Amino acid sequence: MVAAVILAVYNVGMHIPLAGYSAREWGIFALLAVVPTVFGHLLFNWLMKYASASTVSMSVLGEPVGASLLAFLLLNESMSTLQAGGGALVLLGLVLFLKVGKPRKGAVEVQPEGLG
Repeated sequence: MVAAVILAVYNVGMHIPLAGYSAREWGIFALLAVVPTVFGHLLFNWLMKYASASTVSMSVLGEPVGASLLAFLLLNESMSTLQAGGGALVLLGLVLFLKVGKPRKGAVEVQPEGLG
């Protein structure tokens, strides 16, 4: 919400018109804001039942890579070599985290002591 307000103030300050869009386009804008946010948060909260918080938070890094790949494949968007290389590096990091970063069997997890 804060980002939307800041963007609106910026657009007004820079004399960028906020009008001229049809009701259908405003509906699409609203869906683009609400659906990924709501379902993304629900998905990550649901995953917390099956995976650790660090695994879920690391998986978020794959979202921009997946979105870029979908835009490339479905919308014919271009992707520079640097962008493709960065995406590959992020995916490699995720694979390494998921394969190597798992706790070993028999490892002792230290619980922080309660305050008070």
